Amino acid sequence: MKLCLGVIGKQNQKRANLGELRRVLVRLQRLLAPKPAALFRLLQRPPNWVAEIDLQELRHATEEFSVVLHDIAMLQERIKLLQEEIARASMREIIVACSC
Repeated sequence: MKLCLGVIGKQNQKRANLGELRRVLVRLQRLLAPKPAALFRLLQRPPNWVAEIDLQELRHATEEFSVVLHDIAMLQERIKLLQEEIARASMREIIVACSC
């Protein structure tokens, strides 16, 4: 029974770590999310003083920025799934421990 409780404790710690990572990603996404729209607007109507090479670099950076935001969203979803998986495993461990 002690062994089962130790495994459950480790799983709960993993779940807590994932929760903290997910919260950090949410804060990061909230901070960064409005930026691509502003960049796309700038690219649609660039000021006359912006050189074409700079616009090309900005377009490239904006595309990469959008990919990063998409990756953050995918990581959040993956973390959520991992947390659910760990919760199910913990529940199975509790059921096994209680049936001993």
